[in-house]
Amino acid sequence: MNRNLKRTRRNRCARLGRLLALAASTVLFGACATSVYENRFFERQVHAYPLENGQTLTLGFKAPPAEASCELVREESESWTLTSLAGTFKRDKGHTVIKERVLATVNARAQDGINHATVKIPNQYEFAGIPLSDIGGLAGGNQVQMAYYRCANPPQPS
Repeated sequence: MNRNLKRTRRNRCARLGRLLALAASTVLFGACATSVYENRFFERQVHAYPLENGQTLTLGFKAPPAEASCELVREESESWTLTSLAGTFKRDKGHTVIKERVLATVNARAQDGINHATVKIPNQYEFAGIPLSDIGGLAGGNQVQMAYYRCANPPQPS
């Protein structure tokens, strides 16, 4: 009897140890994982790029404010997973591909007077620099949303 009692105590201690290790690793994993795109600092960024017609395109990551007096001209979306794969060997990965795509679209549609564009990249969680949210991206879950505007007072670069 005494021997069985020692075994059950040992099993309980082993289970408790495994449970504590699992809880500790979960906390560490959560602390080290980062949310890349949906944060207040990223949304404030606005960049200016020269166009072929001599005008300037401002590119931001959220819709322009009401005081910019903007009219939506065009919207489109694209798979972020495929875009990231296409930009594998570029410095900013998919960001460079999206920027080039937006600039090519605006240059091709110069007659529309587009002077501001917004890009909404799906949120991506990373752990130690490894993206975790591309699961399901090929099925259309990770779509980059691009919107093109004609603004009276386009947002200024920050």
